[in-house]
Parts: sequence; C-alpha cells; structure tokens
Amino acid sequence: MLRGLIKKELKEINTKIIIFANYRNTIDEIVDFLNKEEEVKATKLIGQKLGLKQEEQIATIKRFEDGIYNTLVCSSIGEEGISIKGATTAIMYDQGKSSEIRSIQRTGRVARLEAGKIITLLTKDTREIGYYWASKRKEKTMKNILSNMQKETQEKLIT
Repeated sequence: MLRGLIKKELKEINTKIIIFANYRNTIDEIVDFLNKEEEVKATKLIGQKLGLKQEEQIATIKRFEDGIYNTLVCSSIGEEGISIKGATTAIMYDQGKSSEIRSIQRTGRVARLEAGKIITLLTKDTREIGYYWASKRKEKTMKNILSNMQKETQEKLIT
C-alpha cells in the first residue's frame, strides 16, 4: 500500500514527500522498501542519538530541498525546530498515540507557501483509530481556543 501511494503521489510534478514514523528500525525499513522503486529517491532524517550528526542532518535536508531526494522519512526530529522547504505531501505512517501537538507540528512541515496534502495511515479495527479521533477532537478544541484568544486580543487592541 505505501509503495503504491508514494508512486501515485510522485506522478505529480515537483512532489516531495515527508513520511513520519516513530521508530528508527521502521524508518530504515521504509527507506529500503521504497528505494526498490526507480522513481523513489528516499533517505532518512533521524536524531543525533545513535543516528545522524547535526551536519549530516543539515546536509540531508539540503539534498531533499535540492531534489536529490524526493522522499524524506523522519523521526520526531522532523517535526519541529528544523526548516524543511519544498515538501508537498506528509504521510503519517504509524500514528499510534500521537498527541494533537505532534500532529499539528507534523502537518506544519508541508505546503508552507501553497496547498499541501496530509495522509494518515491507520490500521483498521485497532485502538489506533480511537487515538486518532481523540487527537483530532483535541486539536480542534486547541484551534478554537486560539481563535477565541486572537479575537479577544484584537477587540482589546481596537478599544
């Protein structure tokens, strides 16, 4: 399923995909699996602990931005604090018990200048479905609270 999904996405011109996974061995398996396809040029972006040094992380991101790679498979390192330009699609591979904040951070990695695509892979008939919808409800609540706070602040500034 993942391979077919990636191949379909890459048919679009200038598509760059970020895949988020929670475990390093999963990340390695995804990269190896996807690189069996001719049109897929996947690499990984993982943290420094037993992974990539900061210089290697920066070089990996640059190669992704420059189009040498069209698919970047990330651990949580790709969620925040790092600018990754040009990503058009984000795929949440193993959502698990991801928090609403983590979800917002991950979706913020794509389409900063134009519309992007977010794809969440879930396993049918598992707890993962419940976790996903609980996280979405919390995310919606957070956005509503922020929106109300912005309105209140604007009203105070006007008066």
